[in-house]
Amino acid sequence: MEHNHLLASETSVQYIRPHRKVSDAEYAQAKSLKMVGARIYQIMKYFVIKAGLYSNVGFCIKNLYNRMNEEHRKDIFNGDAEEALGFLVAKKDVDDMFFYKYHVNNEGRLVRLFWANSKSRVDFSTFGDVLVFDTTNKTNKYRKPLVVLARVNNHLNSTIFGYALLSDERIKTYEWVLSIFIEAMDGKKPVAVMTDRDSTMRRVIKNLLPNTCHRLCSSHLHRNASSNISYEEFNDRLYNLMAKKCSIQEFEDWWASLVNECGVGENDWMKKLYHRRRLWAEAYLRG
Repeated sequence: MEHNHLLASETSVQYIRPHRKVSDAEYAQAKSLKMVGARIYQIMKYFVIKAGLYSNVGFCIKNLYNRMNEEHRKDIFNGDAEEALGFLVAKKDVDDMFFYKYHVNNEGRLVRLFWANSKSRVDFSTFGDVLVFDTTNKTNKYRKPLVVLARVNNHLNSTIFGYALLSDERIKTYEWVLSIFIEAMDGKKPVAVMTDRDSTMRRVIKNLLPNTCHRLCSSHLHRNASSNISYEEFNDRLYNLMAKKCSIQEFEDWWASLVNECGVGENDWMKKLYHRRRLWAEAYLRG
């Protein structure tokens, strides 16, 4: 195979991103040193002395710090996970309809956790025609995705149907959440699912709920609009247009007026939003 650029030398290859990795064996040594009180810079110095030269180590101090920090968060998460499971077991003792399930990986680490109380399960039987699948919550101390499954009831109050704490955002992880949720709700499936993302959740819903309508959450889009376009009048008009019950042609006319009058036709976010209009515009969703 021919290359149209110079290959990295052996002395500089460790600076290329794919090569800047702390191996499991190196992490084990670093963890042992950390346990006896060594600081990160001292641990890095140990690896440099051991390798003979800094360039022979294969990673930089930032890589070492990131690996140590990530493994530390995992240890905290798993330590707290045992307490969380104990708490859920206790909840089950006082709430017969309390539902929870979890999944551990090959290393015995907790990677997925779902729970819903009796009120949530009863509420879903009443208000579960539309499900909001919110994956935007990542403000917990573990920096892990917290999924909230909910909807707004007839009184405009938010109704929570369940929660899931995850270790990643892969398709198979979200498929696990949705399948466990359906199990928790005794097999009842929503008529429509509103999500905060397009491609990932679209595949999940297509795989597990092929007959369910998928749409993007209008409130989430409205928040995104506010952060991407600082024009209050535009954001208000866009929000109204999202829910406007009209024909497709009328929607297109209203959209053209909105874009032209507000001067946002060249905005990249607007172009992407328009491309996905069949997932959020009421005119398209109603056909």
